[in-house]
Amino acid sequence: MAIAGGVNVMMQPETFVTMCKGGFLATDGRSKAFDASADGYGRGEGVGMVVLKKLDAAQRDGDRIYAVVKATGSNQDGRTTAITVPNADLQEQLAKEVTQRAGITPNEVTYFEAHGTGTPVG
Repeated sequence: MAIAGGVNVMMQPETFVTMCKGGFLATDGRSKAFDASADGYGRGEGVGMVVLKKLDAAQRDGDRIYAVVKATGSNQDGRTTAITVPNADLQEQLAKEVTQRAGITPNEVTYFEAHGTGTPVG
């Protein structure tokens, strides 16, 4: 079993200034990723934790199971103009590889994380 989590605390105003100058932040503070009206993203503080356990152990112990992770993947091709500029072809390739490894088709995916900042380039 493992506990995984993360925290985001925004303590430095310089970060906001830099992100505003770079055109990363939405003028209304709202993320509208994958929307035609997207003009950046909204930042926020938060914390999240999950307990990860092998499926057979969770079933044996009678745990409430919220999700099953069948496969994961990440990439950064290192050949784009900047780390904030995604490579659409490689992202598509990764999605195909992960669904293949999981033994599922893309329409069976019920949750994913993506580079969806809503910035003009993203």
